[in-house]
Amino acid sequence: MAAVRDIENLFVIPSGDTTVAPLTLFRSPAFESFMGEMSAYFAHIVIDVPPLQDAPESLLLAGKSDGVILVLDSERTRRKVAQRLVEKIRGNGGKVLGTVLNRRRYFIPDWLYRYL
Repeated sequence: MAAVRDIENLFVIPSGDTTVAPLTLFRSPAFESFMGEMSAYFAHIVIDVPPLQDAPESLLLAGKSDGVILVLDSERTRRKVAQRLVEKIRGNGGKVLGTVLNRRRYFIPDWLYRYL
């Protein structure tokens, strides 16, 4: 596990025991209680989850959160796939706050962007 340096107002809780099935954990009353307790202390809680199409627990958490920010790989994620993910999130009661386009390549030279 990577060490977290002392950063003011940043608290990290590692995932812990990986032998527990994530779906079982996130559906449990204990998780609901934990999130309720944490939301009393923190204005923002960020949960980093695996890709939605690879992990059903990610979709479950999308419906239990205030919002989802999709991180899309610009070289691999197709528009239709991203649209289906947004539909799945909304269908599960989630709200898409926005997207981040990751790994974008710039094919136009920097100096030319001034003229566009």
